[in-house]
Amino acid sequence: MDWGPALAHSLFMSAVFALIASVTSQELELIPMHRASATWHKEIYSRPSMAFKGFAGRFTEYCMYQERQHFRDWPEFLIDQVKVTTAQSPEFSWEKPVLQPNTLESKIARLTPNTLQRKIARLAPWVYQIEFGLHEGKQVDTKGERQKADYYYHRYRAALFGGLVENILGPRLRETSVIDVACHCGVLSLEFAQRGAGKVTGVDLRQENINQAHFLAHTFQVQNTNFLVGNAREVKSQGMHDVVFCGGLLYHLTFPYEFLLDLYAITGDFLILDSRAHRDAFSGWHLIMQKAVSSSIEGESHVEYQPTYRAMIDLLHGVGFSHVFEIIGTGAKGVDGYGEGTTKSFIAFKRNSSSLAKMKTLQKPY
Repeated sequence: MDWGPALAHSLFMSAVFALIASVTSQELELIPMHRASATWHKEIYSRPSMAFKGFAGRFTEYCMYQERQHFRDWPEFLIDQVKVTTAQSPEFSWEKPVLQPNTLESKIARLTPNTLQRKIARLAPWVYQIEFGLHEGKQVDTKGERQKADYYYHRYRAALFGGLVENILGPRLRETSVIDVACHCGVLSLEFAQRGAGKVTGVDLRQENINQAHFLAHTFQVQNTNFLVGNAREVKSQGMHDVVFCGGLLYHLTFPYEFLLDLYAITGDFLILDSRAHRDAFSGWHLIMQKAVSSSIEGESHVEYQPTYRAMIDLLHGVGFSHVFEIIGTGAKGVDGYGEGTTKSFIAFKRNSSSLAKMKTLQKPY
């Protein structure tokens, strides 16, 4: 039996209609998986030519099959989704105009436009666009003229993940420890701290990224943060944290299973995992080679294993998380990766998680 492209399109439109129908004033909402998705999932793997034994070319055959059926044209929808209400034009909660005269931040940091610009230049190159306020009618920032797509990409992520953590934990956030694995210059670490997290630790592979993070924390006077140089291979040495956030790292690694085992080991309450993900409707990894490791946003290796959407779900369950939800935001349209579904985000809970009850209150019957 061949379902063909019609079923694939039907599934996609069902997911879209579910998203449209579920828009409410709530900041968090749970969207249940469409029942037909489970049938589709089962049908894909029931094809005789996809049997694990007896067909050496099953991967090539399947890739050709999914191209013919247009499975890659639409994002899959295989698990319950938690939808976070995000602003149309989100901002970092900590990004204040520190150059305005007589502000507390400018007095504490002893900032003048000239000293600030020298510090920014000394820490260059910058990947993230950070704005510090106006001087003589011109914005002082890290990258010159505002690059709109990049600007909104990072602020959307801050609103999405910061808003999710804040909403789930509520008043408990003040007693919560958060670790941001692969924090780069610390913008999301600062977001969690500014929203009220009791203690935030940012860890990154490169010293230059950590130097930028320290500078931003001091300049914007964000408290309760600590930034360290560290390798993802040694993340277990950071010890247990209530909330573990890992954004934009998984697809740079060559040891995804071992890494997720370590993240599971240090997760006290829940993990948020965010990564580029391929749409191919199988659970696996794409081998990517000849990556330029000189860039501060790349990993340590010229080789990467980039996951599919299904692989991320299977991996999270495989290392021990009992409940996994996909994270989506209302403001994703037009945001690179999130708008077209090539970046996937998940929140994963251990069976004894103290925050799992919050998710269960959002669940609705099919």
